[in-house]
Amino acid sequence: MLAQRKLAPLSRLSAGAIVARVVHGLRMEGGLGRYQSIGETPGFTRALAAVVAELRLARLTSDAISKVAPDLMQLTEAYEAALAEAELADWPSVLNLATEAASGQAGALRLIKLPMLLLDVPITSEAELAFLNALAAAAPDTLATVPAADRPTLDRIRDELHWQFENLDCSGFGLDVNGRSRQWRSGC
Repeated sequence: MLAQRKLAPLSRLSAGAIVARVVHGLRMEGGLGRYQSIGETPGFTRALAAVVAELRLARLTSDAISKVAPDLMQLTEAYEAALAEAELADWPSVLNLATEAASGQAGALRLIKLPMLLLDVPITSEAELAFLNALAAAAPDTLATVPAADRPTLDRIRDELHWQFENLDCSGFGLDVNGRSRQWRSGC
């Protein structure tokens, strides 16, 4: 997908550099709005890069952002324009393109329609959830393991994907260290 669209992937460090360039340009024009006075402070561009990435991973609409923080929306739009101009794709862009491909909107990919195993994969954002949903919809079978302590991932899978859970710690069956099947009792 990236090659077809002539896009190059962008690391988090490089995304921070793009944000720094955008902030510098807007500051010189007086276009940072409420952030004008802190635009030169140490850590501002790094913090802004993290916020912009989080907003993009949350898949928030421009309207939702501009209602709460119009100056932040201007910075986000300038960042997205800089990405487009340089033909770069940050992590949220890569996830959106992958979701599009998995949804079949970009043509069939031969590995999409195979059974899928997710082994302790944390789902930390709406963009990741959308990608997983698109992959799972195309897969004939899906098996996922999630550590019991990863409540955010478990909640997302249960509430948004409506997958059924089986607590394997409580099933009473498993393999011992020698690979033999055994049954045990636990406090579940």
